[in-house]
Amino acid sequence: AGNISISGNTNVSSYLSYVPQGHSQLIGGGFQAGTFTVCDDRAGNTGRSLVVSQSGRIRVESGVSCP
Repeated sequence: AGNISISGNTNVSSYLSYVPQGHSQLIGGGFQAGTFTVCDDRAGNTGRSLVVSQSGRIRVESGVSCP
């Protein structure tokens, strides 16, 4: 067992929402894009980022520094 932490930048710090058309969207109707950083203390100082694009597509980046 380890400690996993997930943090998001401004547009995804509280939630991520998708509309039926398949893209991400803020409650107010604007596009939602941002980055989640996922860290697991068992992996040391290295984590992964989940980057959400304007179209709602998610890509993974490895080797991200964790606090």
